Amino acid sequence: MSELEIPNKLRRDLELAKDLQEVKSITDLVSAYIKACQKTRQPIPKINEYSEIYIKGSRKAGQINIIMDKNRGASKKGWKTRSHDVTTYEELGIQKMEAARWRKLAIIPDEIFNEYITSILNKNREILTINGLLHYSMEVNKIPFPELPQEKYKVIYADPPWKYGQLAFPLMPGQEGHYPLLTPEEIASLPIKDITADNAVLFLWVTWPILCSQECFPVIKEWGFDCKASFVWDKVKHNMGHYNSVRSEVLFISIKNSCPLEVKKLYDQVQVIERSDEHSEKPEEFRDIIDTIYPFGKRIEIFARKEVEGWDSYGAE
Repeated sequence: MSELEIPNKLRRDLELAKDLQEVKSITDLVSAYIKACQKTRQPIPKINEYSEIYIKGSRKAGQINIIMDKNRGASKKGWKTRSHDVTTYEELGIQKMEAARWRKLAIIPDEIFNEYITSILNKNREILTINGLLHYSMEVNKIPFPELPQEKYKVIYADPPWKYGQLAFPLMPGQEGHYPLLTPEEIASLPIKDITADNAVLFLWVTWPILCSQECFPVIKEWGFDCKASFVWDKVKHNMGHYNSVRSEVLFISIKNSCPLEVKKLYDQVQVIERSDEHSEKPEEFRDIIDTIYPFGKRIEIFARKEVEGWDSYGAE
């Protein structure tokens, strides 16, 4: 079979595939072709020929995945089967994160799905990615941030949805698609100054790409703080990065005017806590540290995912 015929055969095979195992076999094969194209530095249109098949295959896997969960009477996490005569995801070699991303693709409306594919293919300057599609879908339906509370806070805890730009490889899971992202400039423009007390402390989560590009420091300055120290979270489990396998994240401690420790307990800078499987979820141990060394004054979590007793919260989630 000639190289020109391979994509057409893969498209036909994908259209005829009936079950998850068949679809996964096709997407795994397409993934290998994409990696080969990247390794040999093929032009973007050539890579996108395979990337389009990969994305459509992943979406079809998500549609089958949803039907599987309904048929199997799955648990809340949609992972463990209650029936011994139904094939499990584990038996197919499917990871939880991969299945979750498939399901997100499956529920994107056809109009938005096709808009993204067409727009990228017409440009011929950008590679089709699942991350890009998920992010595009979220941007179309972007949730506005609520108004800031009319309070003054001494303790600010923030885990911003940093937007990295066009850095992700086509097959590499990224932060896009999990929640609406903001550029460092957009994060810096949030009027956090308006809700901080005269003397305050900021605990800011920063990922390594944002730290290496130094895009986090203008945010800290614009919010009215000076960086003083940091914690490093050793996640134990690894995440695939562009240049190495990443297993840590940084929590900067920054001060506005004067805000020394209220309880002089010095925790180890490196905290070894195994990460959960929830995307970007931070260990509660860090909140406990904050509450221990700064037990007094009003406190707020920016970009909060949940309500916590004793804390106010603000964010899109």
